[in-house]
Amino acid sequence: MFKQDQEIFNILLETISQSVVIFDNHQIIMEINKSAEKLFGYRKNELIGKPLNTLIPKEYHTNHSAHFKGFIKEGKRRKMGKQTMAIFGAKKNEITFPAKIELNPFSIFNKPYTMALINDLSEKKKIKKRLMLKNKALKSASNGIVITDALKPDNPIIYFNPAFKKLTGYTKEEILHKNCRFLQKDDTQQEAINKLKNAIKKGEKCQVTLRNYKKDGTLFWNDLHITPIKNDKGIVTNYIGILNDITDKKNTEEERNYLAKIFDESVNEIHVFDAKTLKYINVNYGAQKTLVYNLDEFMNMTPIDITPYNDEIELRETIDVLQNKNIEKLEIETVHYRKDGTHYPVKTHLQLSKLGERDVYVAIILDI
Repeated sequence: MFKQDQEIFNILLETISQSVVIFDNHQIIMEINKSAEKLFGYRKNELIGKPLNTLIPKEYHTNHSAHFKGFIKEGKRRKMGKQTMAIFGAKKNEITFPAKIELNPFSIFNKPYTMALINDLSEKKKIKKRLMLKNKALKSASNGIVITDALKPDNPIIYFNPAFKKLTGYTKEEILHKNCRFLQKDDTQQEAINKLKNAIKKGEKCQVTLRNYKKDGTLFWNDLHITPIKNDKGIVTNYIGILNDITDKKNTEEERNYLAKIFDESVNEIHVFDAKTLKYINVNYGAQKTLVYNLDEFMNMTPIDITPYNDEIELRETIDVLQNKNIEKLEIETVHYRKDGTHYPVKTHLQLSKLGERDVYVAIILDI
């Protein structure tokens, strides 16, 4: 009968997924299961009859003995440790690990024992640390970030980072549980909005540039990237939206386009040529029309080809004063030769400028 009971006990012990260590009131290990062997790195015969401190880091031995005496005196089932105190186990290779331990007292033939159920928290701690790092990264990001719940009606915001709040000026109460469309105010007739809606409907990634508005009504251009998050069944559960305020970039782009329009549409000739090679980099339509050269032809020419200067040395003698920074602008009266050989008098306003890292001359030419 006793043998049968032992076999039943052993079967039950091994079916428990948690690590189990059984010890007496003198803290001598009486039994362990395979899960405990795997966790601590010992074989069963290496632990049976050994003190429980074998499985506890040395620096915790004194405190453990005091706590165990209190547990024996109380004689009730309880979890070891408090929220303010961490519990650790020690493997055979002396590596320590955080643990969750539940102590269960019981008696056999009036002899007291304790069953310890042990869970290794190492992986949970790592996951928690990774989550904390990711959360810190989200909070520290300069881009606005929102997460929406795609399983709820109207896909409401369930998370936003500080950068989103700072960018938009809205409060927590005005952001959470709202659809992101509140950023569009009444400006809903945008082509990009339809593209965004179609992507969400199909559960796809999407990148659009939207006109959005802060709480105070200020317009900002939002370069928005959305990414769907799917569960194991392929169902979209959330969307992550990353907002990038590109208002300054957009304004600069518009200014550049405006200046380019002025450059192309000006009735005066505008020439841009390299300060080192003197080769043309660009000329406007007015210059091409007046001189009867197309842009491709200009790319293989220098100002020497359309002016009375005999060579590069003679031209540089005139314009090198700009290189020496003695003056900011140079006015030159000369003549220009058209492709057909005819010529006309001009007044040239010449300046030294920068195109990226490149020194260039910019000439605005008036037909006089």
